[in-house]
Amino acid sequence: MTHVHFPGGGVVGGMKLPSLSMGSIAWTSSGIVCSTHQERQLEEQHVEARKQLEERANFLAEVLQEEQRQKAAVIHKVYQLQRELKQSEQLRQRLNEQWQNGQVMLQAELQEAERKMRAMEKRHQEEMERMHKVLLQCRLAEEKQVDAGSAIEAAGAAASCQEASSPQPENQSMSSSARSSQEREKQFLKLLRCVVSVEDPEKKYTGWEHLGSGYLVDEAVLLVLEYMDGGSLADVVTVRRMAVGHIATVCRECLQGLAFLHAKQVIHRDIKSDNILLGRDGSVKLADFGLYAVLSPEHRKRRSMVRTTYWMAPEVVRREPYGPKVDTWSLGIVGIEMATGEAPYMQETSDKASYLIGKQGVPNLQQLRLPPGLCEFLGCCLQMDVDRRGSAKELLQHPFLQSAEPLLSLF
Repeated sequence: MTHVHFPGGGVVGGMKLPSLSMGSIAWTSSGIVCSTHQERQLEEQHVEARKQLEERANFLAEVLQEEQRQKAAVIHKVYQLQRELKQSEQLRQRLNEQWQNGQVMLQAELQEAERKMRAMEKRHQEEMERMHKVLLQCRLAEEKQVDAGSAIEAAGAAASCQEASSPQPENQSMSSSARSSQEREKQFLKLLRCVVSVEDPEKKYTGWEHLGSGYLVDEAVLLVLEYMDGGSLADVVTVRRMAVGHIATVCRECLQGLAFLHAKQVIHRDIKSDNILLGRDGSVKLADFGLYAVLSPEHRKRRSMVRTTYWMAPEVVRREPYGPKVDTWSLGIVGIEMATGEAPYMQETSDKASYLIGKQGVPNLQQLRLPPGLCEFLGCCLQMDVDRRGSAKELLQHPFLQSAEPLLSLF
């Protein structure tokens, strides 16, 4: 058998042949080896590389798209913030304009309220002066009536003696006492006509309401009262604690009224929250002069125990002589009412409250935890020693009253 050997070049039948390479087939001494596997590997590597490149390109494209989306979102957010900032600036400008307009309106309202308060204070002062004149005239009329009554009694006694000794006509029209009574009534009506309005009240006023009974029909004396639409101070302190500025305002207005009364030798004698009336325009008025007293050179002090127990001054409770400073004590109790909601000892009976007031005055103001300025002011009003207690005129100069605020925000 002939052997074919390819050692490098190969031998056929004893003849040496060169190495041949035919396409993808290689001739070697060991046999024929095909390179198709290597090409396949290269192609696979090429495909894999292309795949990786495509994946890398897709990844970069996605990253780029995400960056563009985020950039667009940031730009949109910036535009939105700019729009909101512009809206906020416009709102701030509108609020600033409204605030400025409100300040102007508030200033105008305050000026108008102050004008009304000054006008009302002037009317109040004029009315008080007019009332004082009426009181003086009434006192003079009473004194004249007393003097006339004494003369009439003397004349009556003389007439009775004369009647006993001499006969009198049976058809005598009226006695001397009846004529004297009519004369006094005429004088009194003449005095009233000098100080009251003669107009028909039913034509001048509207909104009539029946408040009581006992008025006469023909010769009735009708009293026209000012309507205070804010109610009494008691209506306020029972539902809310008042601010320090409002307390200062009420005290200042009451002291102005008391200073005027005391200058005219008039004591109110019943200062309490029920008798202090408020107007929604900020006005404050003292009311109910049913217990007032008029001092005179002969009677500079009073002793009668009148007024409401819980607001009484110690000297009144002890039935000692007292003067105008009993009103400033009562105003101090009203100050405690405004700050705490009630007067001291309100939970006690009237007798026990009288005992405590006469013995110790009021509880320790420091324990009530009041603001310092208010506490100092009330201390000046509530001195047990009358000589150390402030008068209405002196208390008007107290620094606490400088904290007064308009009462318009109280309602």
